[in-house]
Amino acid sequence: MKKYIVIILLIGIILSSILIYNTIKVEQKTYQTFTESGYILQSKLDNESQVERFYFEGEQKYKENYNTQITFEDTSGEKISLNNNNFIHYADGSISAFKNGVLVDLTRNRK
Repeated sequence: MKKYIVIILLIGIILSSILIYNTIKVEQKTYQTFTESGYILQSKLDNESQVERFYFEGEQKYKENYNTQITFEDTSGEKISLNNNNFIHYADGSISAFKNGVLVDLTRNRK
């Protein structure tokens, strides 16, 4: 009888270990990283003419929550949650977006 209890406990421990390992792996895949240092602009809710900048460091991880919010820690260590319709401005002058889309440079002169 003890033999069966030990076998059932070992199976339970193995299955629990596999479940915990897979949960950690899935959670890690939800994080992405900023390629370089930069900032994100967002207008203040009460006054759209005022804009806030949220700075981040290169290789900083961020997470997309519920397909509409981006969460990351800024350079001061504060946890920031923003809408994913903002643009990412990098220190080298490049720009990116959280959503899939196309950016067109309309300032270039055509010849």
